Amino acid sequence: MNTHNRIKELRKKNKLTLDQMSELVGIKRGTLNNYENEKTEPKLKTWENLATFFKVPITYIQGLSNDEEGWKEWEKNTGLTQKQIKKRD
Repeated sequence: MNTHNRIKELRKKNKLTLDQMSELVGIKRGTLNNYENEKTEPKLKTWENLATFFKVPITYIQGLSNDEEGWKEWEKNTGLTQKQIKKRD
């Protein structure tokens, strides 16, 4: 399992520069750089905003889970399978 946050990985995967991402999420470039290099830790609200921006679970962007889509978390928390959850839509 990844032990480092995935902010930089997700930014690069989405072909964004630090300047572009800074503009899009409203976080200063230097602050984002510090988050990516784990010099400082985002507050919970910032983690939520970044996870929403990249459309991934907070635990994934934090590097605490490899579940990029969040299905394992849903299954664990609801007791339902991915198929059952999708069927309810």
